[in-house]
Amino acid sequence: MDKKCPLCSIPKYESLLYEDDKIYLVSTKDLRGHKVRVMAVTKRHTIEPTFEEQILADGILFEHMTKLMGKNDWYIVSSQFASIPQHWHRIAMDFPLEEEEDPMFTKTPKIMFPIWRK
Repeated sequence: MDKKCPLCSIPKYESLLYEDDKIYLVSTKDLRGHKVRVMAVTKRHTIEPTFEEQILADGILFEHMTKLMGKNDWYIVSSQFASIPQHWHRIAMDFPLEEEEDPMFTKTPKIMFPIWRK
């Protein structure tokens, strides 16, 4: 744990949506024009997660967002433009209500769900 890293101290200051021995799930403080914006964070302070941590984070995001969003579009986005690059995390969100509030959304690599959409 890095005492200076804001993602390491999440459980002290945030209400967790989910927690297991490797991952936290929390709503982001800044919605950036989205109705829903959640973040899966490794408990371990790292910039290089294990394959297991990545799969767990994606699975937790998928399960949470599928329940919350139903058949509405949502996205898991790349951490390419992460505001806290010193601790690995992955973010899922709906399409922004106002694109100018999240200008990086259109520039960031992402996967759209539901993938079974026609």
